Order: sequence, then structure tokens, then C-alpha cells
Amino acid sequence: MKTKESVALAAAFAAQVIFGFSFMFTKIALDVAQPLFLIAVRFLVAFLVMNILVWTGRLHLRLQGKNIKWLILLGILQPVVYFLGETYGIANSSSSFSGVMIALIPILTLFLGMIFLKERASKAQIGFAFLSVGGVILTSVGNNTGSFSWFGFIMLMLAVLTGSLYGLVGRKISQEFTPTERCYVTFALGCVVFTVLALITSLDNPRAEILVPLTTPGFWVSIGFLSVCSSVMAYMLLNYALTYISAGQTSIMANITTVISILAGVIFLKEPFTLRQALASIIILVGVYGVNRCVAAQQEADAKKSEAVAGEN
Repeated sequence: MKTKESVALAAAFAAQVIFGFSFMFTKIALDVAQPLFLIAVRFLVAFLVMNILVWTGRLHLRLQGKNIKWLILLGILQPVVYFLGETYGIANSSSSFSGVMIALIPILTLFLGMIFLKERASKAQIGFAFLSVGGVILTSVGNNTGSFSWFGFIMLMLAVLTGSLYGLVGRKISQEFTPTERCYVTFALGCVVFTVLALITSLDNPRAEILVPLTTPGFWVSIGFLSVCSSVMAYMLLNYALTYISAGQTSIMANITTVISILAGVIFLKEPFTLRQALASIIILVGVYGVNRCVAAQQEADAKKSEAVAGEN
């Protein structure tokens, strides 16, 4: 596998490891904050960090003369619509149903990439992708039942669709916009939209929903990780990965998040670790490895074929 593609795979893996730990910090922050307020502060701080890095010359923006409509579309897909769909979908559905729905994102991304970006996927790659998703589903089933909600279902479907389209659009514009430019504009949109929504929803009880979280040290510890690591670092890595590997490859890495979130809960929050979780984690890892090994094998075969054709000429 080419060096840039290997680095991109490592970047995608690192991003999902960070996302895996974000569930733990989100859970801690939600003890004192409402979901919308947490998301608003997360992207506000992340956008401030991005600006500091730009102002100090650590990162560079060259947006002048470029068609930023694609970047605005990317930001609308994620974080804006995706986070709203996921947040309200999970809030109005059982955790097991939510887990199964969100696990569909890599599969949908894989097939949409084949249709719209003409990305190739072998039968073995598709099979390993379904295997990995099956591992995620295995961790979700049986957690709790809950009642079915059409609103929750629609919001989760919205999250699945926008999560998949984010990978496709990010891949499509990866040659025109750098990871820094993609992150900067999407964070700006997330900051503005979620700050406005959080302020509107907290008007009835601003003390409990704004002042209490802001004066709680644990909240700021969580915000530090969610903003700097899970937003700036992870999304920069993810956007870098989308520059060099397919949307399907990048998306299937998201299932690593499930494994990391389980381990983080067990190690740091002293949550139980069951045989089913262990089996599911193994299935996920085998599926992710299989998908990327299939891609590597196809690339090696293509390279040998090209060499053979060149030799004949």
C-alpha cells in the first residue's frame, strides 16, 4: 500500500480512537449540562482554538477565490444536521435501536461511494463491512428495549443519511480544500447554529442550563477533550484521511469507536465487560481489518497489472 494511503489509514484509526473516548467525556459533561448546550460550547471552544492556530501561523487558510458552497454544505451535513439527528434520535429511542441505526452509516457510505464516486468494492470487502457492522449491532442488542418512536426513527435516519453524505462530500472536495479549511468552516457553522439553539432553549432556566455547567470544573475538563481532541484533532485527522482513501474505508473505521468506547467505560468508569462485548469487539476488528486488507490486495493487483502492461509496451 502506498505511503500516503497507509498514513491516511493510521489517521482515520487515530480519529476513531479519539471519538471512542469522547463518549466517556460526553457522559461526564451531561451530568450537569443539557445536550444542546454541551454541543454549543464544544464547537465554540473548538472554533476559538482553530482561530488561535490560524492567527499564530500554525494552520493556514486559502479560501479566497474558492467555491465555499461545498464547504457550507459539508458543515450543514456535519456537525449541524448530523448532531441534531443523533442527539434527538437517541433521546427518543432505545439505546439498542439507536446503536443499530448509527451502525448503518459505514454500509450506506460504502454503497453511496460506489454509486456516486465510482469507488470500487469487492464482494469480500462488502462482506467484511457487514461483519464489522454486525459486531456493532451485537453490542447494542439486549441493552434495553424501550418503546418505538417515529420521531426518534426519523431523526436517526437523518443522522445516518447526513453521516454518510458527509463522507462522500468530504471525499469529493478533498482535492480543492485542505483539512484545515474543511474543519474551519464546518466548526464555524457548528459554533453559530448550536450557540443560537442553546441560548433559545435555555431562556426558561438560564441559571440551571448555563451557569451551573460553566461553574463546574468537571464540565470544562470534558470540554477540553471534546473541543481540542475530539473536534480539532480528530476532524483534522478524519479530513486528512478522506483526502487519500475512499469514503467507504474511512467510514468503516468508525466502528472502531464502539470498541474504544467499551474499553474506556470498563477501564475508567468501571463498567462491566461481558463476553458478548468481547466477542463483538473481535468481530468489529476483524471486519475493519478485512475491509482494508481487501483494498490493499486490490491495489497490489492493479499495480502488478499496470507493470505487466508497461512491460509489454
